[in-house]
Amino acid sequence: DFIAVVVNAAGDAFAVGFIGSGGIEHQYVARISGATGAVMWEATDVPGVTTENFGADIVLDAAGNANRLG
Repeated sequence: DFIAVVVNAAGDAFAVGFIGSGGIEHQYVARISGATGAVMWEATDVPGVTTENFGADIVLDAAGNANRLG
């Protein structure tokens, strides 16, 4: 599930949220191309994490880099 999405000047979307695994929710962050809709990169928790962890928001800094909050 996605919690927040932000779009950069190039039209690429950055999404943060969570995925379920073994009854525990883990963070999920992805960059989606605005031109093609393809996932450019994605990241989740490190394997073996046993506590719930997910982002509450995502923002872009002045350079256009994504920062997960929460």
